[in-house]
Amino acid sequence: MKDNKKTPVTLENLHYLIKEIPPEQFKKNRTKIKRRMKKSKKIWEEKSKKDS
Repeated sequence: MKDNKKTPVTLENLHYLIKEIPPEQFKKNRTKIKRRMKKSKKIWEEKSKKDS
């Protein structure tokens, strides 16, 4: 997907589109998600302590 055109995602091309994403991007996104989940969990724990 070197061009800037947006390709609509369908069941037929989903596999192809995922193959084009570099593995580094998956790792980078996974790290972000883990960090945000940790932060969110901490916030919710603090909130539940205040409510108790």
